[in-house]
Amino acid sequence: MPNIKNKKAEKMNDTPIIINLNLIRKFQQQGKDFANLLGLYTFYITHAQLQKTNRPLATDSFTAHGLNWGIDKVKRIKRILKDLEVIGVVQVRKYYYVHLFFIYTKKKIGEVLGGMVETNQDAPIEKEEENKKDVKEELKEQEVKEEKPTIRIKSLFELTLIDEKIHPERIKKIRGMALDIKKLSSYTFDAKVFAKWCVYCDRNSIPYATSNLEHWIKKLDKRTSVEQEEAVYKAIEKGWKDFYLEDIKYSRFHAYLGKDLKIDGKECLVLQNVSKEKDKFILKFSNITVKTNEPIETMFGRCEYYYDGKSITAKVKKVLLGAVKKF
Repeated sequence: MPNIKNKKAEKMNDTPIIINLNLIRKFQQQGKDFANLLGLYTFYITHAQLQKTNRPLATDSFTAHGLNWGIDKVKRIKRILKDLEVIGVVQVRKYYYVHLFFIYTKKKIGEVLGGMVETNQDAPIEKEEENKKDVKEELKEQEVKEEKPTIRIKSLFELTLIDEKIHPERIKKIRGMALDIKKLSSYTFDAKVFAKWCVYCDRNSIPYATSNLEHWIKKLDKRTSVEQEEAVYKAIEKGWKDFYLEDIKYSRFHAYLGKDLKIDGKECLVLQNVSKEKDKFILKFSNITVKTNEPIETMFGRCEYYYDGKSITAKVKKVLLGAVKKF
């Protein structure tokens, strides 16, 4: 039995891929995503030629594996291609096919290149039946790779939006906007508090885009949860369109981050965050969580402790507020 993959690869070696100049310009207008758009579109064109159709089967998980991307990145870039009206998605039974609106036939490629494409005149004309076999092989290949799909655990941000009964499509859109923030991974903030603010904005018709999300996240960055809660919940209570935090130099809690306590002989190393639950403060250290209704100033005045393991302390200080994947 002939090796279908090798046969297809040999045919592809002689087949140029042409992308319309107008499409290139459209992609360039998307700024930082230019290379991603070009990469994904080229991937689709390649599989369109392999499958000999302008509606190739290229599922998101198959594409992610082929490009070595995360599934979320594939979906985001694919969404941009759809918004640019470069591709569409067609469902046939349980499969979703990518419809390429601008794709050159072999004859058109020859015309564009002015007869520079050499063709093998002795090559037999490909039969429709052979084409069907190739597509079936492609289906089988993709199904094998999807037998064990990657399960993405929902973040606290998403779970909060779900609890607030936000529509799944809206959650995807908000999450997509957040993931478009260039330096998202460098910010640390309370995901639940931020999700509550997004819910409030949605329910009060306060419009926002990626730039607004980044503006708000910058305000919350590296501030304790109790400060974030106070600022956001006050703005919600007052019906404001933005929230405001006191300058960090006037913060009641920030100066204590990274410090240690010793309570009843127990070492509490490197304070990472301070939150509040009813009338109690929750002090999250790197090794223990302490609940107290004693003011933080009094507690540190009474129990502050200077741990000698500076290397450990320095290492843990880098994760103040417990930075996690927020989205």
